[in-house]
Amino acid sequence: MDLLKDRAVESVKLDEDVDPLPSEIMVESLPVPERFVLWAVRRWVDDVRQGTRDSPHLADGFAAAQLSDALPDFLIMMDAIAGGVRRPLEVRCLPCNRVSPDEAILFDVVRCGQAHDCPSLFRLFSVVLKPTATRVAGIRGYAFAVAMAGANFPLMPAAWHPAAERVLH
Repeated sequence: MDLLKDRAVESVKLDEDVDPLPSEIMVESLPVPERFVLWAVRRWVDDVRQGTRDSPHLADGFAAAQLSDALPDFLIMMDAIAGGVRRPLEVRCLPCNRVSPDEAILFDVVRCGQAHDCPSLFRLFSVVLKPTATRVAGIRGYAFAVAMAGANFPLMPAAWHPAAERVLH
């Protein structure tokens, strides 16, 4: 478990003191499903950094969103991401009011999964993950996305925000 924690800490860069770019996505502009994804990712990173992976935060949040069954898929996806990144990912702190480009890619992953567009979902992961991690994260990310849609948590199409020009385009 310490190896995973060390790898996760190395693979994630916190960026709290950067001024927002005009095209950055602001958290307050996000619909609830995107905020949930963002919270879950940041909460997972924060828990790993603090050595509290077994904290009740994620379980409680997933239960409140009626997504308890999706938590194992989310956790395995995040473990695959932490263990298989090609470069450090920028995940901001829980209270940060800006969404990083890497966090925004995870929105696109969930959107692709909810649209059952597996080729695009795997392509998005392949940009930041090694091949084996891409397969594991892709399978579990798809299951997480479908569970979110089933719980009436659909993510808005990427075109809803001007900063949406990313890997898919």
